[in-house]
Amino acid sequence: PVPEKNVSLADHFKKNFKPAEKYAEPIQVSFMIEKGGVLRDVKVFNKNMPEATKTEVIRVIKMLPRWKPGTKGGNTVRVLYTATLNS
Repeated sequence: PVPEKNVSLADHFKKNFKPAEKYAEPIQVSFMIEKGGVLRDVKVFNKNMPEATKTEVIRVIKMLPRWKPGTKGGNTVRVLYTATLNS
């Protein structure tokens, strides 16, 4: 799956991620792409990340436009998407 508009996840994240304090580690995230392309259930897996930074990661991911949902056997399906992002 990819965003409906020509938006790179990495570029979008770098442009919009404004943490309250500097965070230099790679950021592990996942989210569900629903059949309609809406992103749901954004999760951040970095255990030692400050809560305010996790909240900022989720805010930025939720700003993304709708994605083209996955397909399987010609049917639209939900897809769990996982990514590692750099701040």
